[in-house]
Amino acid sequence: MIAGALVAGLAAVGGLGGQSPAPLARLSPDQLAKLGNGEPVQILEPVATPWPRSIVYQLIDATPEVCAAVLSDYELQATYIPRMKSARIVRRAGSDVDVEYVIDIPLFSDERSISRQRVIASGQEYRVVWNTVPDPAVQASITSGSATFVPMTNVRTSRPATLMIHDQLVVPASAFARVPLVKNKAIEASRESAVAIRRQIEREVASDTARLRRQLTVLRGRSPGAL
Repeated sequence: MIAGALVAGLAAVGGLGGQSPAPLARLSPDQLAKLGNGEPVQILEPVATPWPRSIVYQLIDATPEVCAAVLSDYELQATYIPRMKSARIVRRAGSDVDVEYVIDIPLFSDERSISRQRVIASGQEYRVVWNTVPDPAVQASITSGSATFVPMTNVRTSRPATLMIHDQLVVPASAFARVPLVKNKAIEASRESAVAIRRQIEREVASDTARLRRQLTVLRGRSPGAL
């Protein structure tokens, strides 16, 4: 029942331009039920790298615009995303923002890298995209990913909500990346990051509206399309 209502909820608000609810088409009834109950659903796709591509589906009680505004407050990310020790904006160029991250890598030294990020808006949908800027002088992991925010209805509350699709591929630099313990930690980190994003957004909606207003002002001050 929840699975069917969830798909209908996405279609009812015109997810993906009013077409069929493609973001949920690959999920099983059990996975849809978990999603409808507020749990994250993670799908792993094998690729030609040591770690699989991770796609995490998560419902968020907020609008897509609010979700994008919070996540694109880049330097704040280090306060709520697990294992992220620091996040510092080092460059702005048009729609692109370069952010220097320091990540705590379990069992190994911290990893420092620069990620180029941007926000893309299309109708009611928003997408935050990130890609590592390669540095030939440094051996570091290469990460590419996005968080897509699609409007839908929360069938448990009958209120407007957002489906977040957190899609990330990490090509690790470590020679030990294929070790099961290391690989499993990486998979867990992707799932935990998506959950942390949801919690931060819902926390701000519930109890930090002043910060949220500032974030929305910044987001709305950017140009349409690629923000």
